[in-house]
Amino acid sequence: MSNQSSLTLYERVNLRNNKFLAVELLLLFLLFSLLTYRFLSLKQYGIPALLAFLCESFFTFMWILVLNIKWNQIKYVEYPDRLLKRKTELPAVDMFVTTADAGLEPPILTMNTVLSLLAVDYPVEKVACYLSDDGASPLTYYALVETSKFAKIWLPFCKKYDISIRAPFRYFATSSIPSQDESFEFRQEWKMVKDKYEMLCEKIEDASKTFAPCKD
Repeated sequence: MSNQSSLTLYERVNLRNNKFLAVELLLLFLLFSLLTYRFLSLKQYGIPALLAFLCESFFTFMWILVLNIKWNQIKYVEYPDRLLKRKTELPAVDMFVTTADAGLEPPILTMNTVLSLLAVDYPVEKVACYLSDDGASPLTYYALVETSKFAKIWLPFCKKYDISIRAPFRYFATSSIPSQDESFEFRQEWKMVKDKYEMLCEKIEDASKTFAPCKD
């Protein structure tokens, strides 16, 4: 456990390119040589040489600033796979879903958002999802109650088979009927979950028409 907690979540990598730096230093040397020539020519050429010296001095100054940035280039390499190995160190996360008008924002899409957030690959005890309905619609409340029932099926299904697309409407839209290469258990559960989701959609759609859904 101590080894897992000592693993860093990212690593700083230096991107040092010696050939590139050699070219940059050569150009910087040429700029300083030009400035030296301009400075020594001030008495001979007067004001034109002074203006050229000032402009090229500013250009050299900018070049040094850019070179300072390029001199120590770095990048960060992340290791997200190590994150879940440090579950005890993960912070609690509160996620808010907002809606205001059940007519303009179909409740089924709002419920899909809630389901996808609840199914994130994160310790369950550290995730909380809140739905804020500014319109105080009874339809939204009914949809949330029915969605909470479906979540008891959808969340275990996602975690058991490591489903990457965790919004049901998107998953079933992109996932056709499982092939015969899949296990029989997965095909059976996939069909059961799909049927339950279609029932959820029908309930919410019927409730949106009557706006006074009956209890089961």
